[in-house]
Amino acid sequence: MSLNSHPPIGQLINVGSHQLHIYSTGEGSPSIVFESGGASWSLDWTLVQSEVAKFTNACSYDRAGFGWSESGPNPRTSEQIVTELHTLLTRAEIKKPYILVGASFGGHTARLFVKKYPEEVAGVILLDARHEAIDSKMPPAWKKLGAAGKGMYQFMLLASRVGALNLLGKLMGEKAAPPIVMKLPPEIRTAYLEVGFQPKYFQSNLDELAAIGESDRQLSLTDSLGNIPLTVMAWNP
Repeated sequence: MSLNSHPPIGQLINVGSHQLHIYSTGEGSPSIVFESGGASWSLDWTLVQSEVAKFTNACSYDRAGFGWSESGPNPRTSEQIVTELHTLLTRAEIKKPYILVGASFGGHTARLFVKKYPEEVAGVILLDARHEAIDSKMPPAWKKLGAAGKGMYQFMLLASRVGALNLLGKLMGEKAAPPIVMKLPPEIRTAYLEVGFQPKYFQSNLDELAAIGESDRQLSLTDSLGNIPLTVMAWNP
């Protein structure tokens, strides 16, 4: 599949060694910046962003290697991600201040961003955010789950490189899609499937997993958010 079939819905911005994709909609201040969780990217925010853009500026973006963004330098630690995000927002001329919305692993980005650029942040919202001590607090079964996830990405990376995923997609159509895809507007669904699951997507997931211990360590060195407003939302099954 060629990305020319589905051009970026936003802008590609050079952040140094590579380009990142950012999609900005709506007008107003503060700007809401969505930071995806692990394995997620800009189109996962489609339904939320469309609602937020009705009253202020809303921005989603693709971390390096995800969606329309190019792969970035390793290691893919949270500090590296924060540096790239700040460069992206600055060069894309996204109006300050920002309210950072971090989901899962994206919570690391939001909290570290505040540490480095507190004067640019008006608030933080954490959605089921990863805790930096989770690997040491969880039972042994948690590590087995992590190892299984790594194995899955390695298998999917190989399958995507040899064209097996494209073939499966053609055979199964939207039946092969994650449930969230079926909630998206029809014009977005094909782009989600064809742009989202390229070899670089699976490699980038593996790269972020390889650096997760260092990312947790980096976050453990941060202080509180001070007087910056914080909202924490947790999923309760």
